[in-house]
Amino acid sequence: MTNKYQENQQAQQSFLFADEAPVETWQHYLDKLPNVLKLKKQLADIEAIDYFLAKEILATSSESRFDDQEFSALFHLFVALSQFQRQGHTCLPLATVAGQLWFESSEGSDEAYPGYVFAELAFLDDILARFIGACTEQGLVVVDNQQLYLRRYWRFETELADVINHRLRAEAISSQQSDTDSNADSNKAAADIVQQLFPHSEENETDWQKVAVANALNKSFSIIAGGPGTGKTYTVTKLIAAIIMQSKVNPDIKLVAPTGKAAQRLSESIAAAVEGFRKDGSIPDSVLDAIPLTGLTLHRLLGVIPNSPNFRHHQDNPLSCDVVIVDEVSMVDLPLMTRLFRALPEKCKVVLLGDCQQLPSVETGSVLADLATSSVTRYSVENANYIRQLTSQNIAASESFNCDYLTYLTKSRRFQGSGGIGLLAKAIIDGDSKQSWQLLTKDTKQLQLASEKFLSKYVQNLTQDYYREIFLQTDLSAAYAKFQGFRILTPSRSGEGGIESLNEMIEQELQSQGFKAYGQTLYRGRPIMITQNHYKLQLFNGDIGMIWPDADGNLKAHFPDGDQFRSVSIPRLPPFETVFAMTIHKTQGSEFASVAMVIPEKGSTRLLSRELIYTGLTRAKSHFQLFSRKKEFIEGIEKRVSRCSGLGSRIQR
Repeated sequence: MTNKYQENQQAQQSFLFADEAPVETWQHYLDKLPNVLKLKKQLADIEAIDYFLAKEILATSSESRFDDQEFSALFHLFVALSQFQRQGHTCLPLATVAGQLWFESSEGSDEAYPGYVFAELAFLDDILARFIGACTEQGLVVVDNQQLYLRRYWRFETELADVINHRLRAEAISSQQSDTDSNADSNKAAADIVQQLFPHSEENETDWQKVAVANALNKSFSIIAGGPGTGKTYTVTKLIAAIIMQSKVNPDIKLVAPTGKAAQRLSESIAAAVEGFRKDGSIPDSVLDAIPLTGLTLHRLLGVIPNSPNFRHHQDNPLSCDVVIVDEVSMVDLPLMTRLFRALPEKCKVVLLGDCQQLPSVETGSVLADLATSSVTRYSVENANYIRQLTSQNIAASESFNCDYLTYLTKSRRFQGSGGIGLLAKAIIDGDSKQSWQLLTKDTKQLQLASEKFLSKYVQNLTQDYYREIFLQTDLSAAYAKFQGFRILTPSRSGEGGIESLNEMIEQELQSQGFKAYGQTLYRGRPIMITQNHYKLQLFNGDIGMIWPDADGNLKAHFPDGDQFRSVSIPRLPPFETVFAMTIHKTQGSEFASVAMVIPEKGSTRLLSRELIYTGLTRAKSHFQLFSRKKEFIEGIEKRVSRCSGLGSRIQR
């Protein structure tokens, strides 16, 4: 690679400074950069923002003692950093690009891009150190542990790591300083509570739900992770009950999630669990009455300031609460998680819930994956002994790597036995593409591979089998329930098999059946999704509703609100779109009885990944069908989403 780098240097330098006399000042270098259109013909997969951000970063230095080769390397490093940022990475590891050809044409691309070959690591280290040393006091970039960051994301990452480490250190010190007798009394009381909540545990099998409650009960920071159907919200409902039973005064507990849909599902799950406990009498009514049933979005909890990235609650105006429980944490990006911890009182207990195998957040970071780096529960010897005291469960300790704040729930109650969805989910997680495809071709009750060869025919059949039922209903509740029972999912927005074309196909079929008129955009039964926040109306990006006539026959938009619907005049709505078909990203936090996933032949390869397919699959509770060629499906399973970050290495486990 070094030879290739050396061979390319003359061409790369002549591209940046073609037909120009030698320059002497830093501003001259900036002035001689090629324009963005020319650059986009040389480097694949870059956007205008990459060019302009790189140029802005370069402008923060007053250093002029760089030759053409060094300046070119700096420029391309900052272009790569911007590209990584757009892809959700927190940083750019220098070892990833050092000595490598970057921005080249991808396989199957119609256009040829020469790309750029980066110098070796020592060279990159040297020029970055010199560049940053000549920057203003608050330069835009930071190098930390040979990872290149935009300063704002480096601050978010280090701040979040510091506050979590502070909580972990405080717990360790408190445990060491505790009086032996009082500690024993406290452990006995906690053990009694845990035993009351879990009176019956299966023999010869670890009850990880019981373990998770015991582990989180004495910690100010904990994570309960697990796949679909493992009982995360059921477990956390028992944890809330345990916290209430342990407290002299009912604590102020906040239930939060990243989106309105996820918050609504959290509310419904907690309410269902409470109702179940009330019926079986396992938890006193006085405790159940104190369990909160209403979930909030993180933005609502923190207090949105319109047209500002900041919130009303922060370190100088913290929240007033004792416990915060966050569901669907895989969807929470790094800046938002940092702002949450920034707003918490020091003594507030934090419990994070999520599935580490799902897609990471749309925005920067992969917080849950960074914090839950082990795929199994690994307690220290001290913590394992403590858990044994509280649960009578035989918990093995990890003698090497341990992570006391993390508990994995491993038994799925939803996909038990030989259920196809559960087996397919495991095969996908394991990256077993051959087994995954074989499971789909067996055509079981839970899994089905589409037999139609043409997407238009497949969508026509889905509309007949599922969506026409919406329009046969006479009231809104029944129509919305039919809609919520099924969804078509796809990786992309545009192109063949994207949501735009799929929704258009569905509406054409509905039109042919007489459920909507030609050219009619607003019609009874049209499902819609809000695409832009409207704080006054309390409607947020991702909220889903339905167009339906009111009592006077006027079409309005109706959105679920607990057991009821709230109506909004259509002209008052923020931007919205039809949502018979959704991108897989947008379905995070949702569940449907049946799901159909469309993976088109063209345009989806770049978006496909193991995590994307797993996320789409696990939205289905009872039935999953796939429209895809074997080639695209296999490629997706064999490709992983791995985001570059330094957060995990900063946590002191």
